[in-house]
Amino acid sequence: MWALASGRALSPRPGAELTKESPSWGCRRVHGELLVLGVKVGGADRLDRAATALTAEGAAFERLTEAEAAVRWPQLRLPGDVLFHPDASRVDPDATLPALQRQAERFGCDIRHSTPVTALEIDADRARAHTPSGTFTAPVAVVTVGPWTSRLLDHVVKLPALTVTQEQVFHLPPRDPSAVWPAFSFQAADGPIVYGMPTVDEGVKVAEHLGGHEVTPDDRDGVVDADARRRVLDFAAERLPGVEPAVSSETTCLYTNTADEDFLLDRVGPLVIGTACSGHGFKFTPLLGRMLADLAVGEAEPHPRFRLGIPAM
Repeated sequence: MWALASGRALSPRPGAELTKESPSWGCRRVHGELLVLGVKVGGADRLDRAATALTAEGAAFERLTEAEAAVRWPQLRLPGDVLFHPDASRVDPDATLPALQRQAERFGCDIRHSTPVTALEIDADRARAHTPSGTFTAPVAVVTVGPWTSRLLDHVVKLPALTVTQEQVFHLPPRDPSAVWPAFSFQAADGPIVYGMPTVDEGVKVAEHLGGHEVTPDDRDGVVDADARRRVLDFAAERLPGVEPAVSSETTCLYTNTADEDFLLDRVGPLVIGTACSGHGFKFTPLLGRMLADLAVGEAEPHPRFRLGIPAM
């Protein structure tokens, strides 16, 4: 997404509205629960870090033994302790994305679909976006173009190394459609994070986090990796007795990754950059939108943790 700001925020201040049921926005918050799972070495300290973070925020959680978890969630076969966060939620993207666009239009945005930015120029107080439909100019440009970030901005600002990967997502049919599934995130000592959650009308979503291969946004083939499918089905056979050992649907998506998986949220002159969410940015949409809007209208300084570099001009 590309946004040109005329000098005022284009998003409402109370971003938390996006995370609760709101018929006027068409946004649906799907109530759920979260399990963080792991084994010794990689897993034990992961649970400790999650518990520390939740405690700092005053959030409710439980730490359960393997036996206690097996009674509560027989559809999962969980090795070792688990951390359970009962107040977690999921945001329905099919409802949320149109709601965000409607709200942006309400605040004055002119949304141009199928209008790619082919080049970007900035000077001290102006940004120019070149497109097949013409050149757009504004005092501030907010650039959130994900995997196209390096191609569009490398000549404009100094970026850290970004890696684009094609990831795979699988849906597996539950054996008992009435079973209540929590979202879960599991990491073994010698393997990637595998996560999952119930998905309306599609079954149980299961995928590896950062399990894909490197691509560019233009040469991605969209073909699901057979090895990734096999790994997910092997994981399901071992850890998810509550699903059928078959894939009902599958797709691919792109991650834009930094080395430490942190976001990039910064301002350089008339340019505001929000990118490299490393596969975990969507759930932070209200917060990230507010931070980018504050940067665009000059109401906040960039957070030191998410800064990127200096102008290459």
